[in-house]
Amino acid sequence: MVEDSKKREIKAPQVRDRIVHHALYNLIYDTFVRTFYHNSYACIKGKGNHLATDDLRRKLKGRKDDYFLKADVSQYFKSVNRSFLFSLISKKIKDKQVLHLIKKILLSNEDGIPIGNLTSQLFANVYLNELDQFVKRTLKADCYFRYMDDFVLVLKTKKEVLEAKENIEYFLKGKLDLDLNEKATNVYPISAGISFLGYITYENYILHKRKTFSKMMKKVWGRSKKEVLDTAKAYLKKTRDYYFLREELKQAFT
Repeated sequence: MVEDSKKREIKAPQVRDRIVHHALYNLIYDTFVRTFYHNSYACIKGKGNHLATDDLRRKLKGRKDDYFLKADVSQYFKSVNRSFLFSLISKKIKDKQVLHLIKKILLSNEDGIPIGNLTSQLFANVYLNELDQFVKRTLKADCYFRYMDDFVLVLKTKKEVLEAKENIEYFLKGKLDLDLNEKATNVYPISAGISFLGYITYENYILHKRKTFSKMMKKVWGRSKKEVLDTAKAYLKKTRDYYFLREELKQAFT
């Protein structure tokens, strides 16, 4: 069990199983990744959270009066419907032996897909690619970013965002048997800054979240909580540019 922002159960497979997972992953990765939505960033080679926040900032240019939806899926990995997931996989994979192995891996867990398996990362993206295609093709959104089950959607007005949220909830429940995490689902104007992947993203710059910065400081310097918060506040007040801050941190922690 690990507890960071929330409590999660990590299941690490045995070494021989891990070897099989890697072999399978290497075999089927390209088949699926070429079908993924461009602005999906988790567990995809050449992407990641830094590229996601940089791309989001660039997309916000000239949209300071727009509104955004920030949301994530409630207990995502545990809630994945394995039967539907297998049907999605079967559309791309036709080899019976490979499908038999995939089914065996899926059924090795009590419910959903386990956090900790390499294959789970790929399967999780396959599953939520259905949401990506819905948002892109049906809702026609041109500013939508997803990192695993966290996603951001930007539209012109608050009314449009609320309507999109309702459509997304209906799609998730009806098609994927998933629910939004209401505690982490918010609608705000762009000017408030988008809290996404540990950063606060604005039209012209990106800031570290104070909580993220504090954890980093505490781990590196072992300071008390009060000292960490005071230092973080001082740093964030004088630093308004993300790239400058990244260089400052690099020097401070070297």
